[in-house]
Amino acid sequence: MELTVALVEVQDPTDVAEARRRAADVMERLGFDEATRGEVAIVVTEAGTNLLKHAGGGQIIVGVSHGNPSGLHVVAMDRGSGIANTSASMRDGSSAASIASRRPRADIFAGSDTRSISPSGAM
Repeated sequence: MELTVALVEVQDPTDVAEARRRAADVMERLGFDEATRGEVAIVVTEAGTNLLKHAGGGQIIVGVSHGNPSGLHVVAMDRGSGIANTSASMRDGSSAASIASRRPRADIFAGSDTRSISPSGAM
């Protein structure tokens, strides 16, 4: 799958804002409604903030697939050590459990669960 992407190195909070702006620009050009753009802005902000807080930085990639130009891809990558005990991380009180409780945003955009959204809101 070929992508047109914007890669943002996230090393400080201004980089998080840049990633959010790039995602908003791409979504506006694709015709996503304001509510969906707002949801994605929250997800990109959370991802970038988590990169800084938990991994000391990383990268956010915002892209459009040439095979599906109406879909948006957001990928956050870090070089952190990972989660030692994933079961414990999903219990109440942990940051991962908090993220997982934010449905449907987390369902659509978090972890390895990959879904496509279109400007009409279809998945």
